[in-house]
Amino acid sequence: MDFRTFQTNTANALMRGRSVLLHAPTGIGKSVGSALGFTEALPAGPAAPARDALLGTRLLHVLPMRALANSVAKDIAGLLERQGFGEAYRPAIHHGQQQESEIFAERVGVTTIDQYLAGFAGAPLSFSSRSGHAVAGAIVASYSVFDEVHLLGPERGLPLLYAVLQQRKRWGLLSTVMTATLPKSVRTFLAEQVGLEAVELSPADVQARDGWRRVTLSLEEVERPAERVLEEFKAHGRVIAFVNTVDAAVELYRQLQARLGPEELFLAHSNFAPSHRKAVEERLLEVFGRGSTARAVCVLTQVGEAGINISAPVVLSELAPVDSLIQRAGRCARFDTQPEGRFVVYRPRRERSHIPYGEDLVKRTEAALHNRGDSFRLDWTAENELVDEVLDAYYAHFIRGENVSRRDAEIKKARKGERVELPQPAPKTKSITIADALGLLDQTFHGRSADVLEGTLREINNVQVVVVSEPPRNAAGAEIVGAEGGASLSEFERYLAQQNLLKPYQRDTLESIPVSYGRFARRLEEQDLWELKLVKEERYDKPLYVLQRAERVRPNRTYLLTQADAGYSPTVGLSFGEVDYVEPVHGLITPVVPRLSEQAQPPKHNFQSWREHCSRVYRAVDSMLKSKYSAWIFHIAEQMQARGALESAEQFAQTLESMVRLAALLHDVGKLSRGWQREIGWREGTGEGFWAKSKEGVRVGELPPHAFHALPALRYLFCQLGVVDEQGKVDRLAELIALAASRHHSLGDPDGMLRWPPFELHEGVIEEIRQLLQDELGEDAKPVEDLITPELFDHINDAHTYERKEGQHTYLLDTPSPSEDYYPFYVLANRMIKVGDWEASGGEEVELCR
Repeated sequence: MDFRTFQTNTANALMRGRSVLLHAPTGIGKSVGSALGFTEALPAGPAAPARDALLGTRLLHVLPMRALANSVAKDIAGLLERQGFGEAYRPAIHHGQQQESEIFAERVGVTTIDQYLAGFAGAPLSFSSRSGHAVAGAIVASYSVFDEVHLLGPERGLPLLYAVLQQRKRWGLLSTVMTATLPKSVRTFLAEQVGLEAVELSPADVQARDGWRRVTLSLEEVERPAERVLEEFKAHGRVIAFVNTVDAAVELYRQLQARLGPEELFLAHSNFAPSHRKAVEERLLEVFGRGSTARAVCVLTQVGEAGINISAPVVLSELAPVDSLIQRAGRCARFDTQPEGRFVVYRPRRERSHIPYGEDLVKRTEAALHNRGDSFRLDWTAENELVDEVLDAYYAHFIRGENVSRRDAEIKKARKGERVELPQPAPKTKSITIADALGLLDQTFHGRSADVLEGTLREINNVQVVVVSEPPRNAAGAEIVGAEGGASLSEFERYLAQQNLLKPYQRDTLESIPVSYGRFARRLEEQDLWELKLVKEERYDKPLYVLQRAERVRPNRTYLLTQADAGYSPTVGLSFGEVDYVEPVHGLITPVVPRLSEQAQPPKHNFQSWREHCSRVYRAVDSMLKSKYSAWIFHIAEQMQARGALESAEQFAQTLESMVRLAALLHDVGKLSRGWQREIGWREGTGEGFWAKSKEGVRVGELPPHAFHALPALRYLFCQLGVVDEQGKVDRLAELIALAASRHHSLGDPDGMLRWPPFELHEGVIEEIRQLLQDELGEDAKPVEDLITPELFDHINDAHTYERKEGQHTYLLDTPSPSEDYYPFYVLANRMIKVGDWEASGGEEVELCR
């Protein structure tokens, strides 16, 4: 099978254990190059181990924006099929609007940088709070590809990328940084500081892309963009027009609508519902993809800059920073069936035309284009020269976390056509240092919230919007929709009330529209708004829809708009101006996706005895260790040994694995307490073994907490087994494994405090645990068996070691954060035990990349 030289060089470097910085232009196959080594390391068959566990366990492809996910997933799926893996490892897409992944348990995941960083820091954005630190475990045990992630905002994105790469290097984890638009200074810095092996195009690769392709860039005055688009359409048949904002895109689309039919004109921007945006992208691939001869015009915003494999002989673009322009130019003459193209750049004639970009950087780009004359050939050499000229010194400050200065007068000189050294513009937002970036990841971990991280990372925060046919009435003033006043509710409120009666797995999906916070707030902040929430509180047996008056507009919240405020259609998306009529469904203008009938089936009841459940968890964890995680643990330990932090990586790894296996066996020791068994429905004197899950038909009330009993139990056992530090106290790592096991359901209080009720020891408990140990450990069980005595339960209830507050024992343990050496071991242990518990309870395999 033929691959380009840079693709095989990338794969070879990864298979030698080297992380990579892949520098290549748009449209040449970087996604395939970054994934090729991964496919070579995959298991030969579903039941076989990975040929290289560190490379072939899990691929996470990380993107700067959601719009690119479908196209990248399609490219990787195509490579997997070519390599003979077919549907076995279909990529799962996971971001704020498309959540296909099960805690990154799949072989291949395509996600966004905010999801990755928040998950890495133990505060996942779009996974259940029950996932705890299991997502971080998956990210640690992955080969990670960072694809132009700096485009999200270099001032903060670059230091955060560097911080993550530093930690991954420290732990010996493989990564690839993929870019067409990072300047030389940043590429050199990353290669030197993070140990990335640089992979550049070979002469043959450059010839394969530029030998047949001739794209001319011209900087022009375009007074009437719609008229210019129509002229180019008449002359060339296919035109792509890039604009910088959604409002400008909708305005241009409306102007063209009067002259072009629905099969000739398309619009794509970020303010579409997920299902409609996917449909638009699929249609664009049909009309503007390889082999198409259709005549059409497409109006795009930043969503079309990368990841959508479309092409036109003429591409018009509003002036933008140079890296965005190069991405847009990648849609011009992309296929060898039409090798010549023109890329026309113009300054839009509206106030603050640089929005959403920094004005200085746009001016700096304009000056660099002026310096090159009216038009020039845009090939790989010219792209690199432009990026380095405009961004080199500018980005160098961000990767080092420094501020930059501005000399605006010099920018104005350059705009007049005088050739000058380009000044360094001021960043739109303050950059952060590398130390700030690491501290931010630690803060996110300990605060269990990604709000600060996401706000820092994303210069433009979003709100979510749902459009309804009429405003809520809510005459009774009830927050829970349907709680009171049903007869007076609007159609949408009555629909929500019906949804609240259903179990979560029976409900429809309400698709919301992402809108930039600034755009939304400017138009609607003074209006009375309703906020839609899905409340997940312990006092309710399921999440419930709530409608509340919004005191003010806040990022990352969901708001209702009526047709008086905005419109929505599958072809135009969300619009605050002229609207197309759409027939409401359940009072909604935005789409509702009904649950498929097979998805609406209740989960199967699965009774398990306590010993059976713990055995299943142990075997699942043992399988995960043998198939892959032992290799990860030993490899990370080797890095610590190389730094002098360990004497023997082999001995450390063996001890750690033994602790994880014992923790898996006893993770649910708290369920043996008399109070818990009584509440689940087990009855003394029947001769029946203890229960872990209730029997069908047995009514169960609220169960007492049970998971955190594992912490004191395991701390006691590890101490008695001699896993202690120089002061004779339980070793730090042993404590963390005990903590990982005890957090298999929840993380405890926000301050990190764990609380558990006293353990009620009763007849048969000690024998039950000893029998479990014998069943699974055989002869190796004896040292632990001897410690299963009443003293173990005295320790669990020891009020001196574990202070009693309000009838519960408490313990506060300093959890490791992402900047610490033990962090990967803790999150891997938590993942294995949590996933093992889910698999044992549900009877289905969760960790697919086994």
